[in-house]
Amino acid sequence: MNIDEQLEHLDEMFLRSITTDFPGILTERERAQVNAYLVLSHAVLEEYLEIVFEAYFQRISGWLRSGFKQLPAACVDLAFAAGAASKPPGYTGWDIRKLVTEEGLAALRKKISSNHGLKERNLQGLAQLTGISWNEFDNFLSTELADLNTLGSKRGAAGHLSPFTEKVTEISASDGPDDVRGWVTAAKNAASKIECYLTSIIRGQEPTTLIGDWDGN
Repeated sequence: MNIDEQLEHLDEMFLRSITTDFPGILTERERAQVNAYLVLSHAVLEEYLEIVFEAYFQRISGWLRSGFKQLPAACVDLAFAAGAASKPPGYTGWDIRKLVTEEGLAALRKKISSNHGLKERNLQGLAQLTGISWNEFDNFLSTELADLNTLGSKRGAAGHLSPFTEKVTEISASDGPDDVRGWVTAAKNAASKIECYLTSIIRGQEPTTLIGDWDGN
């Protein structure tokens, strides 16, 4: 299933049976359904973005493997990112292609395996390991990062506190299906915009001999 199908399936499983109308207070069962929807939708989007960043890494490292004499700036940025992540004693004598495809990729996958989030700090870690300028990323995608922060905060409350708690959390008992759908939809659109941003870097720097060849080789 693609991302839209996955989110639609979760909506059908958890939200469509909620009958309480705003401004009514959700029943305990409905609150549990909302929390489950938030946690699982967050997981769908988190995995999606991790795949997007790794695909970008693989694409740029593919240019390195192609052996061009004049490499795009993204390759240089990725090499420096891989070097910083692996902390070698120096670049002298290092096989840059090996540094990126082995050390750099291992560092990225390690970060992905322990990422656990959609918030700005989580994405910054992925951006740094793929050689993406965080300042440019942040400036271009500030609204999208805010939407992802919102869902991240909601998911934090849903995933770490009981749906029956009386503590004040990021989720109100009056937040109904339309509210939570709105948070997830905004985050999904943000994730799509991030993918478009990374694709624009690829399209803008891709060596002319590789245009139309999207397998990374």
